Amino acid sequence: MRRCFLLVAVILLTSAVVQGSFSLSDVVLITLLAYLCGIFDSTSGECVKEPYIIGDSSEIVYLTKRELKERLKKKRTSLHDL
Repeated sequence: MRRCFLLVAVILLTSAVVQGSFSLSDVVLITLLAYLCGIFDSTSGECVKEPYIIGDSSEIVYLTKRELKERLKKKRTSLHDL
């Protein structure tokens, strides 16, 4: 989604430079695409890294949900051990 937003933004900015000015529709379209990109990124949650404390150590590890599940499967521990 982010690549799509960047591509459309570059196309709109290029057209604005060629035309010499921004139109209101260009600004509204860029704003709408940025908003939709933010919503998509916040709801996907797959790439968001969250802090976890592993074991008895004070080490804070930043992992995604997928990485946490893989680590738990490898060690065969439960969430209570984290």
